[in-house]
Amino acid sequence: MHIEDNVSVGHPIMKLATAWGAVLGFNSWGEVAAALAGFYSLLLILEWFYRRFWRDIFVKWGWLEPRYRRRSDQYTDEKLYPPR
Repeated sequence: MHIEDNVSVGHPIMKLATAWGAVLGFNSWGEVAAALAGFYSLLLILEWFYRRFWRDIFVKWGWLEPRYRRRSDQYTDEKLYPPR
């Protein structure tokens, strides 16, 4: 004899994701993909601004340490600043 459990839900994660998608206004997977692509593009744009402008400003304000690319940029006198 097989007893049905009327309380359990099949694929609960998928149903939860679909419910949240409906709450946010997504009607198809194409709209979800477009939203994710837009979010990813926003992250790339913000990274570009950070590397191009904001990092230099943060270094100038003293919030970040400058990035050294060569040993000669970091050490001017080997006696005062020994290599790490």
